[in-house]
Amino acid sequence: MPKPVTLMEQLLKTSLPRGGVVLNPFGGSGSTLMAADVTGRTACLLEVEPRWCDVILQRWEERMDRTGSP
Repeated sequence: MPKPVTLMEQLLKTSLPRGGVVLNPFGGSGSTLMAADVTGRTACLLEVEPRWCDVILQRWEERMDRTGSP
């Protein structure tokens, strides 16, 4: 089950300054990436399972379609 993006947003806001970089060595469903984008942080994700990489990519593409962000 994916971590809620809102939970990750709160964690990033309280532990990392705006513009900071977070490393997530277990990218999973990409919640950290989504939260970093929302809160003005940069996320570097690692994921070895191709199926989870596909999930991350799909979620990111959907987010970019909705927000129009680069």
